Amino acid sequence: MAVVLISAAVLFSVLRAVLPHATGYKNEIQQEISRQIGLPVEIESIDAAIHWFSPRLKLIRVSVFDKKNKVPLFDFREAFVELDVFESLVRQEIIIADVGLIGADISIEKFSEKEWSVQGVRFTSGGSSELPAEFLYMIENADYLLHDSNIYYQDHTGDKLTISLLNVNIDVENNFNTHDIKFSMLLPEAFGGQLSAVADLSGKLEALHGDIFIEAEQLKIRQWNEKFRFLKEHQLDALVDIRLWATLENNTLRSLTTSLQSSDVSIKNNKTKKIWKTDYLAGDFRYLASNGHWNVTLSDFYFGKELEPAWGRPVTVLASDDAEKIYLSADFLRIADLQNIAEAAMIDEYQADFEKLKAYRLSADIYNLDLHLPKKLLVAEEAEGADKHTVSEKVVVGKAGIKTPATNKAEAKRGKVEHGASKRTAVPAEPEKVASDEAAIAVSEGTDGETIGDVVGDVTGDTNGEAVNKNQAMLDGLYLQATVTDFSLYDHDSGLTLTGFDAALNFDDSRLTVDVATENAGLQLPDMLRESISIDTIHGELKLDYDGESFHLAADDLQLRNKHFNTFSRLDVRLSSMDDIFVDVQTDFYEAYGKYVHHYLPVGVMDTALVEWLDIAVVDGYIPEGSVILQGNIADFPFKDKSGIFQALFSPRDVSLVFLEDWPPLTGASASIKFNNLSLYVRDTKARTQTADLYDGYAEILNLPDPHLTVKTKARSTNHDVQSYVWSTPLDEILGDTLRLFEFSGKNKLDLILQVPLNQEQIDVVIDGHLTFIDTTMRYTDLGYELNSLNGVVDFTNTSIFADSVNAEIQGRPVLINAFTQNADTDAGRQVFFHLDGPMDADYLLQRYDWIPKHWVSGVSQWSIDVEVPHTPETYLVRVEASSYLEGVVLQMSDKVSKVAAEKMSLSTEIDIKTDDSLYIQAMAHDSNEKKLIQVHADRSDKRVWNFDVQSA
Repeated sequence: MAVVLISAAVLFSVLRAVLPHATGYKNEIQQEISRQIGLPVEIESIDAAIHWFSPRLKLIRVSVFDKKNKVPLFDFREAFVELDVFESLVRQEIIIADVGLIGADISIEKFSEKEWSVQGVRFTSGGSSELPAEFLYMIENADYLLHDSNIYYQDHTGDKLTISLLNVNIDVENNFNTHDIKFSMLLPEAFGGQLSAVADLSGKLEALHGDIFIEAEQLKIRQWNEKFRFLKEHQLDALVDIRLWATLENNTLRSLTTSLQSSDVSIKNNKTKKIWKTDYLAGDFRYLASNGHWNVTLSDFYFGKELEPAWGRPVTVLASDDAEKIYLSADFLRIADLQNIAEAAMIDEYQADFEKLKAYRLSADIYNLDLHLPKKLLVAEEAEGADKHTVSEKVVVGKAGIKTPATNKAEAKRGKVEHGASKRTAVPAEPEKVASDEAAIAVSEGTDGETIGDVVGDVTGDTNGEAVNKNQAMLDGLYLQATVTDFSLYDHDSGLTLTGFDAALNFDDSRLTVDVATENAGLQLPDMLRESISIDTIHGELKLDYDGESFHLAADDLQLRNKHFNTFSRLDVRLSSMDDIFVDVQTDFYEAYGKYVHHYLPVGVMDTALVEWLDIAVVDGYIPEGSVILQGNIADFPFKDKSGIFQALFSPRDVSLVFLEDWPPLTGASASIKFNNLSLYVRDTKARTQTADLYDGYAEILNLPDPHLTVKTKARSTNHDVQSYVWSTPLDEILGDTLRLFEFSGKNKLDLILQVPLNQEQIDVVIDGHLTFIDTTMRYTDLGYELNSLNGVVDFTNTSIFADSVNAEIQGRPVLINAFTQNADTDAGRQVFFHLDGPMDADYLLQRYDWIPKHWVSGVSQWSIDVEVPHTPETYLVRVEASSYLEGVVLQMSDKVSKVAAEKMSLSTEIDIKTDDSLYIQAMAHDSNEKKLIQVHADRSDKRVWNFDVQSA
């Protein structure tokens, strides 16, 4: 064997030395090649070599010309023909194994979308070319390679693009209508790194079947997009490593699998100027078309930073279709990010619809989405009147994922094509087929020829004439299951804002079930509530049905809870249109606190002044439970025409209330409160203010948008406490000065009615009060007078005091007291008069004056006394006028001024208590014949010094 090899080597060396000078053989080879390809060929010289024990005939400097032998089409630095030794020995004839072309410069030009040129040979999109049939036959059937060559591309359209592709290597093996192709080249630096491909195909060029693998490194997408205008409405930039697997049937794409890693990704919308960027993006994509249907998988997809996905995890999205439905499933989606991507990537055709959706500011994280969408929802108009179409094919999509291929650069390079490493190079294995934990994709046989754009099939029609509600039928077959977290929504028209809602959604059999389990959510209703409501917990199940005409939303036990309240609601809502929403809601709430009430005031139906008053008024309190009822068309709220009902019932306790700015606070208050549409009623109020107990209170506002508050209450306390209360309230303007004249002991009862015009800029409270004295003792210390067993009612308003037949006792004898107000319309002239009638000891009226001898006056007579209290004192604080006929009184003042008990004598006195604490007294006596007996004038200075002027008859 060694001898044979040595002999062959010597013989081959001799052959290599002779061949360059064998010009006759060169000419014959030129002629034979020209005959084989149908084009003239010139060879500068010939040589020989050994490759894997197979002899190779090398052709140096080969040129191929057009048919007229004028224009060189191809120039090769070297070409070779390799002998298949084993086949030649078996067949005992020369069998060619490979044909190789090395060092070619190839020119490709684009003149239009339909016309191209390769090395000056023109092609059209209709399939015609200037190449002879022999050359095309060789391309389809011979084995050949093109190594160390350059391809120069020129685009004469658009931007006049020019690209140079260097170090191109192509290996083609054709065997009985099968085609194995390997391809690699270096891209221009501006376009990226290396591009390589492997194909395992069969069939004619116009109807190929088989698999294709393409790999590219460091593709600079921005340059590709700018030069080739793949995206005319967008600017796209990224640095991409991509691996692609594809399957063809009759030149139709049946499957496409892509694995890519990219960095510095950005997409900009040229029209809207919106841009989306991410540092890193990676994922695997697969498209399958089979039996007339399609299946798409996006797996291990993520963006953000390479080691920090923006969503915290890679995600998988599956989509497929059958005859009736489109199926979509995803283990995770973030709506806000998808909107940002869509905003930048959106084409102009859909921009208007997207802006409408964007206005709602939707945001949510969606987990485990499973959607079955009937195609008739997408093509409803085409479905009407169509023949009913049933297909046995069905696609079942479960939870699925694709095994991640090479996840780093070292692993990615393992699948790269190594040219010349073996005789045949198979297409690298693509990522594992889609595997499902629950069910695989099952499709029955269908029609061929499905393309990547045929994504919508036939739909179900209705020709049987049955009266089926088409709106209801539209939802038949729709299925949705998903878990939604951090759901947010904003409605511009109503101002409604929802944030942080979590729920599990299930739509099946035309019913949507929403299982809400939310923590830390927010609700804002600016047309109703002044500020956002924070909700710690929302729990319950909502059910939404559609009967073909209206939606029906129901819940039996929906809980909302935060640190201010805890509620459970039953709701029943029917929605026929956005203008026809009928609600029937009952909410029971527990553990509410008054100091937070200003957060939840229904300001949408309340006057600003009322809101401001409530902000100040309610300080604290506790509501153990209550209920709210809302029934009616929401468009008619707050039901001014009484077409619906809005009621809120609750009974607060331990309430602290600042009634009005000048009134002392109420503490420990309790009441029954009822909101009824536009009215507010407060009943059974109890409270304490200072040391007075309030009870049987009642308040109402008949029209909340135009609030006028009416308050009725009763109070009981000691007279001393009532004095203190009057002096610390606006009642001081009415009763204060009068009460300061006296000392009280005993008890009383106060009935008070207040009219508070909260709808006025200046709130002037109208007062109507009734003070009832119960066994009261009243002392006038300045004059030493005292009333006991005082029982009766004193009525008062803002401007007047009135009393009728108040019973009392002086020295154990009954007296009657009346009161009235004179000149009530003016402050300056207003005076209050107290009138007293009854028997009294004569010396009782004079007992405080030690300058009157005790033996002067004695006995009892009937007296009439008027006490005058001016509202605006000028010269005196109080004037007391007393008169009597002195029947029963004995006078022994002097011989001239004296009388016996049975004799009548008219005595009148006037006592002025002046503003400077001085005192003035005037007394006059007449006999029964009206003859003046005596007249006395006395002054007491502020230093307690008396001066007298006495005149007698």
